Amino acid sequence: MEIHTREVHVSNVVLALLFVLAGGVLLFWPLKAMTICCQFIGSIIVFYGLTRFYMYYKQYHEGSYAVSLNLVVGLLTTAGGLFVFFRPNEVIRLFPYLAGLTLLLQAVIKVQQGLEIRHVGFTTWKGVMIMALINVIAGIVLLFNPFEAVEVTLRVIALFLLYEGISECWSLYQLSKAGRFQEPSRDRIENASYDLIDVDE
Repeated sequence: MEIHTREVHVSNVVLALLFVLAGGVLLFWPLKAMTICCQFIGSIIVFYGLTRFYMYYKQYHEGSYAVSLNLVVGLLTTAGGLFVFFRPNEVIRLFPYLAGLTLLLQAVIKVQQGLEIRHVGFTTWKGVMIMALINVIAGIVLLFNPFEAVEVTLRVIALFLLYEGISECWSLYQLSKAGRFQEPSRDRIENASYDLIDVDE
C-alpha cells in the first residue's frame, strides 16, 4: 500500500482548517453565524432560480420546446431559496443531522488513514483509530440530537468541529511522517534489486 502524501495534504489540510474555522465561529456566535450562513446560501439559490426564469423567458420568445424545465426549476429553486433566507431557524434544525453525517464520514476516512499508518509500522495508528471511534460517537450523538435548545446544540457541534479539525491535522501529520518513512525504504529496496542484477551479470 503506497501513501501519496502530496495528494493528502492539498485537500485534507484545507478541509481540517475549515472545520477549525467553522467550529470557532459557531462556538462564539452560534445563532448569528448560522443565520448569516443560511441567508447567504438562500441568496445564492434565489439568484440561481432567477437565472432559470431568465432562460425560460429567452427560450419562450425563441420558440424553444424546452422551456417548461427551466420554469419548473426556477420556481422550485426560487421558492426554496426564499424559504432558506426568511426561515433560517427551520434550516438550522437540520444542521445537527448534517454535522452528524459529516463526522461519521470523517470517521471512515480516519480508519483508512490509520490502516495506512499501521501498514508502514507506526504505532500511532492506534491513536488515529481512537479518534475515528470518537467521531462515530459524536456523529451518533448529533444524529439523535438530545439537546433541546438550538444554541446549545450549535455550541456542541462547534466543539465537535474543532475536535475534528485538530484531530484531522494530527492524523495527517502522522500520515505524512509515514509517507516520508516509506520513501527511503522503497529506495533501499530498488537499490538492492539493482545490486542483485549486477551480481548476476
